[in-house]
Amino acid sequence: MEEEQQQEVAERGLALLGERRDLLTIDFWNNLGFALEMQSQYQQALHYYQQASALAAELKAEKLHIEADINIAAIYSIQDKFQDALVLLKNSYDRAVLLKDPEILAYVNAELGLLYVGLGFDKEAIEFMEKAIEGYDALGWQKDKMDVLFNLARSYSYLEQYDKAMQRYDQLLQLAAAFYSDKAEEKTGPMGDLGLTQENINNAGTTLGVSGAKE
Repeated sequence: MEEEQQQEVAERGLALLGERRDLLTIDFWNNLGFALEMQSQYQQALHYYQQASALAAELKAEKLHIEADINIAAIYSIQDKFQDALVLLKNSYDRAVLLKDPEILAYVNAELGLLYVGLGFDKEAIEFMEKAIEGYDALGWQKDKMDVLFNLARSYSYLEQYDKAMQRYDQLLQLAAAFYSDKAEEKTGPMGDLGLTQENINNAGTTLGVSGAKE
């Protein structure tokens, strides 16, 4: 049922966009691709990521362009196209460094670290994941930091650096406890049982361009 609802929302969003081709379109395609990726619909996700990348390049929206390319690389990795993923991520990293945007830098560092984990290059993976942790700390992105911490601890374990692995696991557990405690408090309102929060409503409004939505 949830997947059907997501598909319905996606179709409404596409209908609202119509022939519109601007920054909102790129953002919507990136988000739609991510939703499809989470449902393991990788080829469809790739289609929207590639559309987002092409339009971002045309509009010279470099941050959105890099984001789309990182997403494409993630799909390539899932499809075992590791060389294609690595080439695209390295290119995205170089562009992110030039752009000097902390959000996109943290994102590309995390994805490069994850790819190197998959390739079994744990030393290289750790270097990029540590940079991602620094970036997410500065941004206050705790959920993203948790994802990286798990893989970082695992890489330290593979290299038999058990003290560092335990430090990262401890950080992960403490962060997860605090994060999910906060999430539980969010669900105490009248719409809590449905998993609806004001943040979710605002984010949905932002995606569809609803007036008054929170950035």
